[in-house]
Amino acid sequence: MNKNPEILSVIKLNSAGGEADFENDVIKGLTSHPKSISAKYFYDHEGSLLFEDICKTQDYYPTRTEEKILQDNIEDIFNKTKNVKCIVELGSGTSVKTKTILKYFATHPVNFVDTPLERGFSKLEYFPIDVSDILETTVEKLKTEFPSINITGIMSEYEEGIEKVNELNNKPKLIIFLGSSIGNFTPAEATNLLKVITANMTDDDFFLIGFDMIKDRQILHKAYNDSDCVTEAFNLNLLKRINGELGAEFNLNNFSHHAFFNEQESRIEMHLVSKNLQYVKFRKQNKEIFFDEGESIHTENSYKFSNEMVLDITTSAGLQKLTEWKDENKYFSLWLFKKS
Repeated sequence: MNKNPEILSVIKLNSAGGEADFENDVIKGLTSHPKSISAKYFYDHEGSLLFEDICKTQDYYPTRTEEKILQDNIEDIFNKTKNVKCIVELGSGTSVKTKTILKYFATHPVNFVDTPLERGFSKLEYFPIDVSDILETTVEKLKTEFPSINITGIMSEYEEGIEKVNELNNKPKLIIFLGSSIGNFTPAEATNLLKVITANMTDDDFFLIGFDMIKDRQILHKAYNDSDCVTEAFNLNLLKRINGELGAEFNLNNFSHHAFFNEQESRIEMHLVSKNLQYVKFRKQNKEIFFDEGESIHTENSYKFSNEMVLDITTSAGLQKLTEWKDENKYFSLWLFKKS
């Protein structure tokens, strides 16, 4: 039994959003032209679990590729960042890949050379940041798996979460942003987010971030149209969430999953396409929203990067590249930065 349960907690901040934010954003998005809904709303509890299932499919390469890069290079990552005493993760989800980092850092006491340590004990701190309530379950599981790590979950948007970490912690930190989640933002949005991260870094901090690289279109198409149809279920779950939380009457059978690579924008786009002309009722809001046949809701972007694209947004945000790790196929890359 963990003798120190008080070291583990989840702090929920305002930017984690509530029903009012969800309702306002959905109605605004569905009454705009073209229609769209922010990808952050995929991640209710069921959506978060479906995304974990996507990561296990044979067709979806990013997760297993990034995990292999971490496993193959964890010693090098540690050696380049070994003075850090705090790990902060943006969009942690179930923290599956992060366990490679936590396990290595927590079991190498050179990381805490300024403090005498008992065998098997570290003072490593971990702050997972996520908008999904799955964070609470994740933190509970991590309690038993890593009893020597001080863990504080923060349920919030990235920007507010990292600012909260700085209120709670003044130790050198490694900020990690895995899964190429940066690809969900437009280049301008990504630069602005990275500027916030840079503003919350000290000269002793490091930033480790994953980028999904440009590759053959067929590989990309299969990854977002997996043969097990899990990505389709994940996309349609957004409508299921809207029905359950906002009292809408979407018939999921009247919409189809559509994902394709937009070469000009260098991004995968995910859409939900109306199969027929229809009106969808929102009972609580006393609204009906019209969909033409073939009209879509744009639900996600996932940008694919060249080295030049990576350097453009990171340099503009005030970051200086230290190292880059790639898999043998150069499908995916992890980049380590400091504040420039």
